[in-house]
Order: sequence, then structure tokens, then C-alpha cells
Amino acid sequence: MKVVHLTTEDVAGAGRAARRISHALCEYGVDSSVIVLDKMTQDDNVQEFWKSRLCKFGFKVCRKLYRKILCRNQRDNVFYASRLGVTLMKNQQVREADVIHLHWVNHCYLSMEEICKISKQKKVVWTLHDMWPFTAGCYYDQNCGGYTDGCTDCKLCTGVSKEFVAQQAKRKKCIYDQCTITMVGCSHWITQCASESKISSHCKFATIPNPIDLALFQPMDQAELRRKYGIPQEKKVVLFGALSSNSDQRKGYPYLRNALSLLDPQKYIAVIFGNSSDFKGEDLAIPVKVMGTISDDSVLAEVYNVADVFVAPSVQENLANSVVESLSCGVPVVAFRIGGMVDMIQSNTNGYLANPFDSSDLAAGIELCVSNPDFGAAARKTACVKFSNEAVARQYYDVYKS
Repeated sequence: MKVVHLTTEDVAGAGRAARRISHALCEYGVDSSVIVLDKMTQDDNVQEFWKSRLCKFGFKVCRKLYRKILCRNQRDNVFYASRLGVTLMKNQQVREADVIHLHWVNHCYLSMEEICKISKQKKVVWTLHDMWPFTAGCYYDQNCGGYTDGCTDCKLCTGVSKEFVAQQAKRKKCIYDQCTITMVGCSHWITQCASESKISSHCKFATIPNPIDLALFQPMDQAELRRKYGIPQEKKVVLFGALSSNSDQRKGYPYLRNALSLLDPQKYIAVIFGNSSDFKGEDLAIPVKVMGTISDDSVLAEVYNVADVFVAPSVQENLANSVVESLSCGVPVVAFRIGGMVDMIQSNTNGYLANPFDSSDLAAGIELCVSNPDFGAAARKTACVKFSNEAVARQYYDVYKS
């Protein structure tokens, strides 16, 4: 079986997940590779969409102009890579593939019309890393739920009319009605949302989590790593991190800040990564070490291992890579009882699920986790059982065969 994964880039959440799924499938014996618009890693399993540097340069210029001038208020693209005459069906790997596996294909990679054309020639599986595939255009709907009636009365649109949004939703539904696509949610929550969407009602659905490299993200010598990164041995370390961790409202930084204000500053220190460049953590009530952006997974694994607890205070979340990574490193996780968090965290076993959106309960969860060393071993066991390469690859293989 030959599988080709399509994702816009290979370093952010969906891109990293796509690479991990592809590697897991390779280990399972499947011929699996990834094609991206923007390659930013040295992963040999990933190839770029472009065959010539000139074509790639021209696309990047056109994309930048389009987004700055023509697309200021639109929620859906009209400019795609194929506009330059380079289509995926001309790619040899795609032509030979049995399955085309979509991930995050926005930012001018694939249009819905192209996806429909591909689905008429190949089996198509689409992993839901966010809600965009089954909404009119939202990546996360802020609990609006408008997708259930086809986004006919959007409450979130700004700069465009509700009629425009409804039109985009209707267009998407019409395309899905002509396709045969299996949507795979990374969490039971997002699969349920997709199955309830009027837009994607014609699709098939399954739930499979993202895998983790258990050999890379594993428990390490905490004392040694704290010396390496200059973190006091006697402190309890609360770790927080994500892409745009302090600036993306969905990631819940204000709730973390309020929770940390309830902790003893003599006992705790916060470590934060993925923050914006101007962030210093001066608004936190406990000492803080700011790590900035971490693009190297081996460094990231070390940073997880300096922590006693990882906090993921997201207000809406699918299956956060950071939570799986933390569990795999044997670090318990505290989060709100929302979305895909319940697929990963078992309260009082490998972490704690706080009442949404109660910062005092979040703080109580932090104190519970740091005082129960057994939670770390349970966290590692969860990762080994649920998120191993073999477990995830086997489930995807079954979906492909079905």
C-alpha cells in the first residue's frame, strides 16, 4: 500500500503530526511519504510540492501579494498553487498512491474543488487537526456550534457578510456531496463535531489519535537537565507551552496566569516555551524562565523533563501534541475538562481535569500533581498504550483498507 500525506508545512502542529503519522506507517510496513508546500525540516520523508525554484519563488510572491492586497477580509482563498499550472495529479508519487491523506492544507495549498477531483481518482482520508474542514471557515468555532445548521447565521464573521459565510458553507457542502472522504478526528470530541455538521454530513468518520516517538519523548534525568537549563533543583516546575502560547487566546494563558497567582512563589517556578518574542512573563506571580520558540524535538523533550507538571489551559482543543509529548516524558498534565483533553488525561491518575474555566481548580490540579509522584509513571504508561507508533499506524491501516 502506498500513502501520500499532504500538508502545507512540516513544523507546526498539523505538520509535525503528519510527519509522525507517516513515520509510524513506514515502521508498520506501509510505503508512506509527505508532500508539502513549504518544507522547513531536514526530514527525508518529506518532499516539496515544487519541482523548480523559480516556480516556488513565483508562488511565494503571488501568495504574499494575494494575502496582503486581495484577501484582507475573505475567509476562503481563491488563489492556490495550482494557479501556476503545477497540479498534484502530475506528481509521480500522487499518481502512484493508493491513498491520499490530507492534513492541514490551507494557506493556498489545495482548493476544495481540487480535493473533490482527487477523491474521484484516489481514496481520500482527511485528519481533522482543527474544525476548518467542516465549518464555513473557522479553525475553531469558539463553541458557536453554527456548523450544525450549515453556518447559515455566523456569529463570528468580521469584515464579511453573513451571506458570504453561508455561501462558502453551502459551496463546501455541495463539494462534499460529490466526494467520498473519510474524516479522521484526532479526538472523539472533534469527530463528534464533524459528524454533527450539516456541511460534512456526507462523509465517513473515524477517531484515531496522533502518535508520539516514545524513544525521543521519554523520561530523562531531571536533575541533570535542570542544571543544564539553569533551573533550581528545589523548585516545583510548572511547564506551559504551545505555538503562540501567550498570544493565542484559545491556549488560555490568562487562566494559567490566574492559577499561578494562587501558588506559593517560594515553592514554584514557571517555565514557558512557544512565547512571542516580547514576552518576559513579568505579569506572573511566581518566578519564570522563558524559553522562546523551540523547533528541535530533542530539545523540547529535555524541556518537558525539567517539569513536575505540564499545564494546558486551552479553552477549546482537539488533541494537543504538547499534552501527548508531556505524557510520553512521564510528566502529568493539568487541563480543563474540554474537547480532546478527556481522551488523554485521567484525573487523579496521570493528571487532572479542572472545571472549565476555573483557575482556582487549575491551581488545585497543579498542587495535586506535584504531590503525587506516581502520576508520572501513569502518564508514561498512557502514552505507551494509546499513542505508540504501532497502535496508531494499525488503526490508520484499518481505515485505509476499509
